[in-house]
Amino acid sequence: REQVWCTTYPYPDVEAHSWYSNQVATLTNAGILSGFPDGTFRPEEKVTTGQALKMIILAAGYAEPETVSSHWARGYLHFALEAGILERGEITDLDVSMSRLLTAKVSARALGVTRQDAQQKFTDTNDDCVQALSEIGIIGGYPDGTFRPNGSLTRAELSAIVSRIYAYRLDRNGGSTDNPDDPED
Repeated sequence: REQVWCTTYPYPDVEAHSWYSNQVATLTNAGILSGFPDGTFRPEEKVTTGQALKMIILAAGYAEPETVSSHWARGYLHFALEAGILERGEITDLDVSMSRLLTAKVSARALGVTRQDAQQKFTDTNDDCVQALSEIGIIGGYPDGTFRPNGSLTRAELSAIVSRIYAYRLDRNGGSTDNPDDPED
């Protein structure tokens, strides 16, 4: 699915010609992404586990979970655990950087995709979730053939991945933004 270029960008720190600007605008318009209270997006900041959970869960089509007063992202954490998107102990702090491997695991589980090909796509991981997302074009690796599973992601990088998750869901659902697997829809 081709994304529509937006002529206005909602954040002063997202330049119209940056490689991620279209994804950020699309996700913001869809209600999947929001900036900080000061109106910025902060594209080069490392994405936190709480931020990543929110973006992935919403892009995959699940309803906004109930808020929990102890932390703005705690409702996303509870939902992810209940829905089987996360396993207990995978996230213990909602304010630390999200690894590339955990991003892949959460994303694959949220989409319900599994590995179809036995071929190893990356030299540094053969994780089934990473491979499944690579097979459907959600994630890619680096030119040297690595995935760098322990590396972190910037908010701009995660926006590109989440944009592909959103487009994949729309394609799978015939353009509908509803998630047929979400009982609350």
